[in-house]
Amino acid sequence: VHTLEPKAVETLRNGIRAVQLWARIVRKLALLGAGFGEGFCMGNIIKYIKRYGMKQGYNRKDILKLIHYAIIMLHVHDKENN
Repeated sequence: VHTLEPKAVETLRNGIRAVQLWARIVRKLALLGAGFGEGFCMGNIIKYIKRYGMKQGYNRKDILKLIHYAIIMLHVHDKENN
C-alpha cells in the first residue's frame, strides 16, 4: 500500500477546492444568464441577513457575502434597466 506524501495530499485537496469553486461560479453564472439574477441575488441577500448573528455568531463573512450579492444585483439591475 502506497501512502501519499503530505505535500501531495495538500496539492490534491487544493485542486479539488479549485474545481468545486469553479463549479459554484458556473452555476451562479448560469442562473444569472437564465434571467434569474434578481431573485437569485435577493434570496442570497435574505439568507445572509438572516444568518448573521445565528451561524458562527456575528460573522463578518456573512456581511461580506451580503454585500457581494448586493453588488451583483446592482449589476443585474443596471443591465436590465439601461
